Amino acid sequence: MFFAVKVILSGLLIAAASSLARRLPAFGALIASLPLISILGMLWLWAETHDASKMEQHVFATFWYVLPSLPMFLLIPWLMQQSVPFYTALLAGCCVTIVLYGLMLWLLRHMGIFL
Repeated sequence: MFFAVKVILSGLLIAAASSLARRLPAFGALIASLPLISILGMLWLWAETHDASKMEQHVFATFWYVLPSLPMFLLIPWLMQQSVPFYTALLAGCCVTIVLYGLMLWLLRHMGIFL
């Protein structure tokens, strides 16, 4: 039952953000940029475990995983300005992000940080 509540609430927030973006793209982008998924993930993890150690690990790892995803938000609109179709630009953005995730993990390991 708790899983169904999580799915419904999470889905409603995503649907609301995308619906809002159709009318007010900049405001929709603001809502989408909020770490709603991260916050919901933290809330659900805490509600299910009340484990401070797991929460600390989750939030710490989330910080490091956000960084390599940021260039995607510059690459996709730039590619579209170059007349690259949306789905191709999206795929390129995702591929670059995956490569950057790998580089980030490699760099962190060399710094003694293990996620």
